[in-house]
Amino acid sequence: MIRVTLGDLAYWDGTVAFSEKTISRVKDALKRPSGNPSYRPQFVFGLVKDYYHLILQRYSRGDCGFRCN
Repeated sequence: MIRVTLGDLAYWDGTVAFSEKTISRVKDALKRPSGNPSYRPQFVFGLVKDYYHLILQRYSRGDCGFRCN
């Protein structure tokens, strides 16, 4: 079931895949020493927002949560 009618399954699959790759790259970057330690909290907050967007994208695609029947 697609929850948003603004795109077909292929659109949401592509959007979710892109977000997952982005999150993976950011997590890898966070494992390395920061070039600017004072910017690190903002960078981590950006990662939190990326996860939030991924959750919304998956929901919009029609993915089930842990209570899906």
